[in-house]
Amino acid sequence: MMIKPAISLILVFLVIGLYASSDGNSSSFNTTIDCNSCPASCNCDTEGSIHCTEKGLTAIPPGLIHCERPDVIILNVSFNLIQNISVDDFNGLPNLERLFLYDNLIDDIEEYAFSDLTSLELLSLDGNRLTTLKPNVFMGLIGLKSLLLYSNSISSLPVGVFDDLISLIVLALHNNRLTSLNPQLFANLPNLQRLYLYGNGIRDLSDSPFQHLSKLTLLYFSSNNIIELTNASLAGLNSLRTLVLRTNQIRTLSHDVFIHTPSLTSLYLDSNRIRRISSDVFSPLTRLQRLVLSNNLIEVVEDRAFSELRSIVFLYLRTNRLQSITEKTFHGLFNMQQLIMYDNLITSIPGNAFRQAVNLRRLWLQDNRIECLNEKAFAGLNYLQLLQLSDNRISYLPKDVFQYTPRLTFLLLISNRLERIETFPFRNLRYLAQLALYKNKISFIAEGSLENTNRIYYLQWNDFRTNITQDNMIVCDCSALWLQEYLRSNRPYYETVLCGYPIEVRGQRLRSVDIANCTKGLKVSVTPSSEVNYVQSGACLELQCKANQNVDVTWKRIVKGSEQALEEDHSSFCTNKSVDNCGNTDTEGLLVLKDIAAADQGIYVCTATLENVTSSVIRQIQIGEPPVIEKSPISVVARDPPSYVIFEAAARGNPPPVLKWYHNSNEIDFKNTTKMYLTSNGSLIILGPQFEDNGQYKVVADNGAGSVEAAASLTIYFRSACNRGSGCSNDGQCLPVHYCRCPDGYSGDGCEESQETAPPSTTPTTPLPSSGDYYYSGDYYYSGDYYYSGDNDYKRKKRGVAYSQYDYDFTDMSVSSSRKKTLGKQQKIKQNIIKRIRNNAELRKKI
Repeated sequence: MMIKPAISLILVFLVIGLYASSDGNSSSFNTTIDCNSCPASCNCDTEGSIHCTEKGLTAIPPGLIHCERPDVIILNVSFNLIQNISVDDFNGLPNLERLFLYDNLIDDIEEYAFSDLTSLELLSLDGNRLTTLKPNVFMGLIGLKSLLLYSNSISSLPVGVFDDLISLIVLALHNNRLTSLNPQLFANLPNLQRLYLYGNGIRDLSDSPFQHLSKLTLLYFSSNNIIELTNASLAGLNSLRTLVLRTNQIRTLSHDVFIHTPSLTSLYLDSNRIRRISSDVFSPLTRLQRLVLSNNLIEVVEDRAFSELRSIVFLYLRTNRLQSITEKTFHGLFNMQQLIMYDNLITSIPGNAFRQAVNLRRLWLQDNRIECLNEKAFAGLNYLQLLQLSDNRISYLPKDVFQYTPRLTFLLLISNRLERIETFPFRNLRYLAQLALYKNKISFIAEGSLENTNRIYYLQWNDFRTNITQDNMIVCDCSALWLQEYLRSNRPYYETVLCGYPIEVRGQRLRSVDIANCTKGLKVSVTPSSEVNYVQSGACLELQCKANQNVDVTWKRIVKGSEQALEEDHSSFCTNKSVDNCGNTDTEGLLVLKDIAAADQGIYVCTATLENVTSSVIRQIQIGEPPVIEKSPISVVARDPPSYVIFEAAARGNPPPVLKWYHNSNEIDFKNTTKMYLTSNGSLIILGPQFEDNGQYKVVADNGAGSVEAAASLTIYFRSACNRGSGCSNDGQCLPVHYCRCPDGYSGDGCEESQETAPPSTTPTTPLPSSGDYYYSGDYYYSGDYYYSGDNDYKRKKRGVAYSQYDYDFTDMSVSSSRKKTLGKQQKIKQNIIKRIRNNAELRKKI
């Protein structure tokens, strides 16, 4: 009878043992949980961190589930095999601040799983297998600041899933499978500042999904499938500073797309399919500092498209399809420091293209199709330090083209089509440290081209990695002696100036070559003096070479790096096409080419030798494209004198033609007139036209390969006293257009006022407004503080009173020294007029 109590006692111990075995997740009946020690398979430190990474765990360690661990602040269970998170997994960690669960196999999280973690600030669930989230999964996380859900497979999110996250600052949802965003998804995230959504498949933002995120400062939305941005796309983002939209499918930007983002400082729109930048799309972004538009399909940037970006510092336009820029493309970018435009299709740089980018430091224009540079292409760039023009088609550098860049330090012209440098383009670049010219065909550089450039550290003339026959070939004769002396005296740290001619010194360093005695003064010259001769196909060209001493001259041609003799016939050096010259009777040293074709293009050398002293001159022959008028001026007839008259004109050709204007067969000297203004594209503006401005106007475009002209007339009918029948007093002549030309000593609408009897000051009548910047009253045209009267008599206005009359004839610029001050005032008048015209909306559309 005593056996039963013993058996019962044994059973009790067995049950206790089994219970202990079950709670300890162990096969041993004797295993128990020690909540005061570091959980098995984990590493702990004294600062409240527990790290259980890469341990092959399939669940949260038992030492955490059934224990109160108020000391734990950081828990890292990443890189394991955990699949599920249950509601009891973290209920003993009331002070946990950071929880790392990334790179597991989690595909399910129970609702309220983190509800006890009221102190949690960072939750990392990235790199798992989540496809969606339960509505209340983040319930209770009112202190959470960073939620990382990226690199899962989330395709949908229930509305309200983030409602408890009132303190959230960072939300990372990138690299998932989202295709849309409910407009209420982020409705209760009042403190969110950074949102990462890149690498999804979101197609549309038209429902204003960010309308509640008034504190968001960064939105990373690249690599989605957005096609269009509309007014609603960015609604609510008043505090946004950085917007990344690269690598989408954006084709158009509506004119009001950025009105909700006035605080933007960085905008990334690269790698989209944008084709056009309209003039008003960026207008609201007055604080923008960085704009990236690279890798698009941009063909057109409308004038003044960036004019409101007064804070811009970096502008990226590389790898697009831009074919041209104008002087208004970068209008208003006064603070821009870097402009990156390489890998486009730009063919030319017009004058004043960057004039308003006065703080530009670096300009990348390589890998375009630039053939010509306007002599004022870089006007205004006083602080430019780096200019990259490599991999273009530049064959000619205008005289002093870099004079507007006095601080230029790095100039790269690699892989262009330069053959001669005779216009002193590098002169006075005192800060120039690197000049890269290799992979051109330069055979001559004029003496003085490197004047005041004694800081050059890298003078890269030839590329040692390529065959010399494929690179520049300097003619190492007396004409290069100055360059040799420059290299020897300045000794650039790295220079590669090699000889290409004469043949016997080919490939040798110019600095080391022994150039023969040049003291004999032998010199040859070629007529015409143009270094590059552009001719039409099929035309005839004569080049006459003569020496300054009684020696013979010879013509040779450089073909594939070798000299090729030309045929001689009756003292004429001719191609084998014809021995007949083109009409020149002086055949001494005459090179004649008739019916010029593409095969005749290239370099020709005229050489004279005197007692082992050689002098050579090289000329380049290139088939040019005669100019073609693209826009012809249109005749103007006006009943009343307008504020200005504009004759529009434009021409193209190779080389680019020079446009000259003529008034009644007399060429207009724009440097010596304050009345007429020539725009960068060749149009003519006449400011405040008078009777003497009537007549015929002709524009002539000439580029050496040909010339073309177009004409128009100006007829303005002036109304004055004689038009009303009163006649002209004091023998004044009433002209056919009813305009009184007064004799000396008389003035006024009808010549009724004597200069001797006229009052010392007059108050103009109420001005009649006209079309723009000027208004007309009697014989006065007003503009700013000045107005002018009659035959260019200028008066200054002060407090409504005219005084200090100046007589000045626009057509006579030979003024005495006593009137230079007057001339200066007239220039100020012109500048004021031009400024007002540039601000005239009607005129801006025309030029």
